[in-house]
Amino acid sequence: MAIWEPLIGGINSLFISLLNSNKYTRKILTTLGEPYLAGHTLHEGLEAIRHSYQRRQRYSTFDILGEEAKTATEAQMYIHIYKQAIRRLYEQFKDQYETADHPHQRPASVSVKPSSICVVTERNPVLQVDESTSLSSQLEKIVTSAYNNNMDVTLDMEDHCWTTASLDAAQQLWRKGAENLGIVLQSRLYRTEQDIQHYLLDSTYPFHKGELRVRICIGAYNEPKEIAIRNKLKMKARLVQQVETLLRAGIYVEIATHDPMVLNYIQHKIIYGNGIPPQRYEFQFLRGVRWGEIMGKQFRELGCVVRDYMPVELTPGEGLNYMIRRLKANPGLVWNGVKNVGMKVRKR
Repeated sequence: MAIWEPLIGGINSLFISLLNSNKYTRKILTTLGEPYLAGHTLHEGLEAIRHSYQRRQRYSTFDILGEEAKTATEAQMYIHIYKQAIRRLYEQFKDQYETADHPHQRPASVSVKPSSICVVTERNPVLQVDESTSLSSQLEKIVTSAYNNNMDVTLDMEDHCWTTASLDAAQQLWRKGAENLGIVLQSRLYRTEQDIQHYLLDSTYPFHKGELRVRICIGAYNEPKEIAIRNKLKMKARLVQQVETLLRAGIYVEIATHDPMVLNYIQHKIIYGNGIPPQRYEFQFLRGVRWGEIMGKQFRELGCVVRDYMPVELTPGEGLNYMIRRLKANPGLVWNGVKNVGMKVRKR
């Protein structure tokens, strides 16, 4: 890591915090974060997914941006929209779904944030969730709808308050046979290797272990130093180790990083080195990230499955937290965005 990167990151975070400090400058923030979004309506999001597949042969996972449902009605609204999206995605890709070589390698899936579908009554130190909207029961509604439409669902991982609740909910549904449900693990958390052992390697489910699906990433949340690594090089080294552990165990792995050096190492040393067939893994990138476009194109040309995270902001402001996390992780986009805004202003 270059010695100036932490300084640039610190300046970038401060700049973003200042932009987020009032409603007027927040508009600039949402403009800068726009490249990360697939749209502002369900139709726009589905069109972006269709376009990405038809023009670039890149797969997608659809997500509705929204965190911390305030009421059971709001949580139910998200579930209803997910069911709509699932039906429409299946209709859009029906032929491809029925002819896919692998059940996990279909053109579209959906990703769900746990906090959007269940109501939290108390967040610290342990999540307390309204019994009528428990995570497992709410998630099961989406997973069942997706199963009926030959589609995969990924339960996104939010900050550490959600880790145990999310993994426990997934395990409950796996024990019921929900082989179309996948999870996310974050290499920055110290507990992740134990979670791999407990939830994936040591547990048995009523389907083959090869049906288990895991997205492995470093994680976007700034977690307390007591529970998480702070050094990105160490996070990435652990990600590489965990990818190899999961692949050796026969689990379907979704490799989610934009670092070209890490990706090339995984490709050549782990995948090629161990003779892992392309039906056992895929590469995942975030929409709007430059290295995701570059590396995704490279992997597609090699015949690998490449899937983009395609989030939609249905209500203004609901995607703000996501945009802030992305902008903090990508200082270059902020500076380029500021220059673009400035150029537009000068042209008027």
